[in-house]
Amino acid sequence: MMCRFEPGIFNIHLFMITNFPANPLANMSGLQLFSFSPYQNINTLPAIAKMKIIAPVVFKAGYSFLSGYSTIGQLNFTEKFTNDENGGLYSWLITGYAPGDSDTLVNLFEEMKTCRHLVTTVDNNRVKRLVGYNAPLDFSADYDSGKIPGTDMRGYAFTFSGQGKSRAPVYNV
Repeated sequence: MMCRFEPGIFNIHLFMITNFPANPLANMSGLQLFSFSPYQNINTLPAIAKMKIIAPVVFKAGYSFLSGYSTIGQLNFTEKFTNDENGGLYSWLITGYAPGDSDTLVNLFEEMKTCRHLVTTVDNNRVKRLVGYNAPLDFSADYDSGKIPGTDMRGYAFTFSGQGKSRAPVYNV
């Protein structure tokens, strides 16, 4: 079945609608890890074909993706579509939790909020996504000391957030 989507009067996209793909045998929720880079460190973004990227991001000399960390079970990625008269936007939100408190962590998070980022996520099924493609993400982190020793977590709840015109592509590199 062919469908057409009209975001504007004369802008018509044709695509094929098919059955949903078969349900995978293993479909674990959650993310394993993430990496990030300030957007200004990127030289070239690879092309997207059918929502998949198969070439690596090209960085400026001396730069690469940086490793992030989140407490197990706290790392999450959501992607929500909101339709409007201009065709709509996808809202991306990556949340996690960095335990502890130190001047190193405070300085890192203060520096990270001064720029926008490109982020890779890897889920528990080993699917990798590139989030912030042509629409880099903002970073924020909120500290909580916890109240009850041995029960509450002490550290930073952090987020990368942003919006773009398409879903975050699968990143098969």
